[in-house]
Amino acid sequence: MRTICYLFVLVLTIVNPIYSQTADELNSKAEKILTTDPEKAFSYLSKAKEQDPSEGLKEKIDLNIAIVKRVKGEYQESIRLTNKVLNKTKNQTTKASAYNNLGAAYRRIGENEKAINYYLAALSIYEKNKNFEDVATVENNIGLVYQSLEDFDKAKTYHNSALNHFTSIKNQQGISKSYNMLGIVLANQDDLEGALSYFQKSYAIEKKLNNKVGISESVNNIGGIYFYLGQLDSALVYFEKSLQIDRENKDYTNLADGLNNLAEVYMNFGDYKNAKLYLDSSMYYSKKYNYANAYLQSLDTYGYLYEMQHDLASSIKYIRKYHAAKDSVDQISNRENINELEKKYQTEKKERLLQEEVIKNKNKTLILIALVGAIIILMIVLALILQARKVDKQKTIITILQNLENERSRIARDLHDNLGAELTLISSKIDLKMFKTTNEADKEDLLAIREISTNANHVLRETIWSIHKQELTIEELYQKTKEYANRLLEDKEIRYQIEVHDNSESLTPSLALHLFRIIQESINNASKYANCSELTVKIRKGTIEITDNGIGFDIDSVQKGYGLQNMQDRIKEIKGTIEFNSIKGTGTSILVHY
Repeated sequence: MRTICYLFVLVLTIVNPIYSQTADELNSKAEKILTTDPEKAFSYLSKAKEQDPSEGLKEKIDLNIAIVKRVKGEYQESIRLTNKVLNKTKNQTTKASAYNNLGAAYRRIGENEKAINYYLAALSIYEKNKNFEDVATVENNIGLVYQSLEDFDKAKTYHNSALNHFTSIKNQQGISKSYNMLGIVLANQDDLEGALSYFQKSYAIEKKLNNKVGISESVNNIGGIYFYLGQLDSALVYFEKSLQIDRENKDYTNLADGLNNLAEVYMNFGDYKNAKLYLDSSMYYSKKYNYANAYLQSLDTYGYLYEMQHDLASSIKYIRKYHAAKDSVDQISNRENINELEKKYQTEKKERLLQEEVIKNKNKTLILIALVGAIIILMIVLALILQARKVDKQKTIITILQNLENERSRIARDLHDNLGAELTLISSKIDLKMFKTTNEADKEDLLAIREISTNANHVLRETIWSIHKQELTIEELYQKTKEYANRLLEDKEIRYQIEVHDNSESLTPSLALHLFRIIQESINNASKYANCSELTVKIRKGTIEITDNGIGFDIDSVQKGYGLQNMQDRIKEIKGTIEFNSIKGTGTSILVHY
């Protein structure tokens, strides 16, 4: 009998924990693993809802389910569920948590304006309640948004503030997160050694905490630094370690980022087959979980991959896909703003109509007075709305122009820092190969390849020259022309003269580049085919004239090559005209009007 009692007690101790957990306990257990094990967290939350919890607890459970949806990459569903909680709750802490989740979801799909607004709303509540842990968490989130906007100084301010808050309350995981964020900022500001130091500090903390998500982030970031330092073998080791953790955690958004990173490493190894496999996998996860940043990165990397394989058609295809997708993401915020303004306007209109219906029940005199007053108020409201829209439109235009300027500068900087560096590296490696080889035929081939690489570098720098400013002058076009002529004609027996008149005129970057390419093609043709001994380029406001004393050619009978056709196409783009005057034996004159 005693044995049976012991057995009964044992059964109770095993079964009781399963059935005695309250909705509050299940919710608490779920909150601890929301980001590390979303599937298990969802299971706890579903069981908690089945126990018919109180209204306040139900709101917390519903919000945690929304957070799980965000962690799993279901951003639109997360937004929908979060807004449903916001529409019901009166609890400020729940509201703050909801705002923070909305900010995170909108940031993931690229709607930075909405993300900032929701994060600031959450921050305001947390600061009033002096909840410094949550204040610091939101500050790091806001810093991430400013990172994506490339406002790194502001991002650093928020991350440093978060670090101070986490340090004051001795929150090791928060400190680690802040180190990671600051490291990313420093990496973007080209302080790679400083960034590596922060990432290593974060990695040390995450290892002590045995936090796999944090370890994955730190390891991935360390791999990124080694990649930028050119230590590809080390980068590969860290990226693969991060990828393994993300697969184990089923963290598919971070997995998409990690796959992109591995693709870039294999591209640098020249292993295009593996690079493509990783890019395909990244695109699959980023599309499945609606992760805009990783999807855009995959498209952009695909463009470079095909360019490196000299498949220009495929490269252009993916570049176009990238810009189309990016434009789509960028336009989302504008559409939402318009819809929000319309919704607000319709709400105000319904409220006014309701007030007018109440007024109609009063005497005729009061109705007349109220009607006049309502019309005046309506006119004022409409005037204010129109004025507000006008101001918003002006702000939008200014923002667009600023973004275009920032994008132009970023592209020029990226071309110079990345592609320019790669071309220089290619030339250096060719020089080294030429020095080592004793085969004269190989040397000739390598010399030809080096010349192509050098010319490509010149073309790149000429393109960067045209886009790095908002406007260029005739004087700058003259200097660029002179530089090209010096480089091309210095070893040829051709006397040349580059003249400039009225050098104060301003040119758009696009116009300047088209004009330079036309001049470049003209000088190149004269040096190759004209057999001339003299060449003159005159640059004036609105016109450019290139003349030589070469053998000339018959305009009507000569077959138009790619160069002449290219000049015709460029002049059409700038809505100008070009005249070719040439007679055999008397030279050639090309007159450009723009």
